[in-house]
Amino acid sequence: MTFATQSTVSFGDTWSDTQHNVMINNDIHLNTAFHVPLFPLSSGLAASSGVNAPAYSVVQSSGAGTIKPEFPILSFDASTDEGRIWNGMLPRGYGSTITIAGLFYMASATSGNVVLAAQLAMVSDADTSVTAKVYATENSSTVAVPGVAGTVKAFSITMSNADSAAAQDFFSVAFRRDADNGSDTATGDLNLLRLGIFFSLA
Repeated sequence: MTFATQSTVSFGDTWSDTQHNVMINNDIHLNTAFHVPLFPLSSGLAASSGVNAPAYSVVQSSGAGTIKPEFPILSFDASTDEGRIWNGMLPRGYGSTITIAGLFYMASATSGNVVLAAQLAMVSDADTSVTAKVYATENSSTVAVPGVAGTVKAFSITMSNADSAAAQDFFSVAFRRDADNGSDTATGDLNLLRLGIFFSLA
């Protein structure tokens, strides 16, 4: 669903069901439009323990042109679990239903699946255990890789374990490729292009 510009009205005009439905559909659209960008806005933190960090690099397009597109990637290994941590604040308009979503492409694999996983930790006003905080139970998604290396693939992870998230909470999210999971069968690096937190408004 996309946002539609409402037609102008004059005094005395009849308000139609079409005009009313445009407004309703715009509200529905706005409820899915907001997110917190994670990568490439930040490369994230390399964890001090628990998981190795994927390599950060900048790649240049091999296409023709004097100036070629360049973009950062995080390269997640196929045999070793690798992940990073991002921190921030849930916006004041946060309501519910966190989804971690992004884009990736495979460096070499043309078949198989990757297993992507994320964990959330939330800190609210008056929390007394911030220095001993732990992540909520992990959520994951098994994603079939594209049939051609270098093809971009979208993914999402529904975060049913959101650690009682609330508006204006400080959040920490750990995202990783669960490479040693038996369902992760794709070979070669997974190159992450984009990662963000999506949610419904209050």
